[in-house]
Amino acid sequence: MNPLDTFFSDQARARELGDPTAPLCVFITTESNDYPTGRTLVLRNIDGQLGVFINKSSPKWNQKDRGVSLQTYWPSVEIQYRIKASCAALDPEMIKQSWKQRPETPKKLDWFYERQKPQSANLEPAEATSFTTKLKEIALLDGSTAPDSAAGLLLVPFEFEKLELRLGDVPHNREKFILIEGNWQHYSMVP
Repeated sequence: MNPLDTFFSDQARARELGDPTAPLCVFITTESNDYPTGRTLVLRNIDGQLGVFINKSSPKWNQKDRGVSLQTYWPSVEIQYRIKASCAALDPEMIKQSWKQRPETPKKLDWFYERQKPQSANLEPAEATSFTTKLKEIALLDGSTAPDSAAGLLLVPFEFEKLELRLGDVPHNREKFILIEGNWQHYSMVP
């Protein structure tokens, strides 16, 4: 049994129920001081695999090399997933094609990171008041291309943990899937 199939099936049910968290995950990495840090990202199905689009100027780009964890929770179906994964860079051609479909403001942000300041950089008070204006001033020409810093990661899971919350006097269901020598091993867990 491939837990990715179950994950995508549960996510599809959450989407059908209009769950606004269905496309999201908390992307967790480790900072240089070994302190975990998480941020909410859109989690994408890329040809049956998990992926995220990020900017190389972001701290998470360098942190990814220590491994990542993801967490999702979909209240509509009361299911949580915790996933451990390694990462591989997405094909730059895929990034370029996908980037063309992005809304204007995220495109301008990518160019802001490239030309002005990297993602997550502190803004001085004067810069903070002019940030929106500077962003609006970035010109995107027809046929604009993604900057080199626009990137993405294919996430290669090696461990899934699924928790199904159950109401009433019934225990929650908790399962773990671990990839061992190319095969998924399944374990039931105490909730």
